[in-house]
Amino acid sequence: MHGGAVSAIGANVASYVWAPNPGSKLAGHRAPFPEWYAETIREAAEIVTRNEVPSGEANNCTQCDGNALLADALNEKVLG
Repeated sequence: MHGGAVSAIGANVASYVWAPNPGSKLAGHRAPFPEWYAETIREAAEIVTRNEVPSGEANNCTQCDGNALLADALNEKVLG
C-alpha cells in the first residue's frame, strides 16, 4: 500500500532516523543525508495534512517515541 493510501484510512507517520548498527547486514553503509530526511518528513507532513490525519497527541505520542520530526514538519507547514 502506498503511504498516501495508508494515511487515507487514518494512519499517521512515524519517522525514525535510520542508522546502520554494528553487526547488522547494513553495517558500514552510510545513513542518508540530513537533507533527505528533511525532504521525506516534509512529504509525510503533506500526506497526513492532505488526508486530515490527526497529528500530535491525538494520533502519536511524541513524548513516548521521542521523535518530533513529524510534529516539527507540521508546525513548519502551519507557521510557514
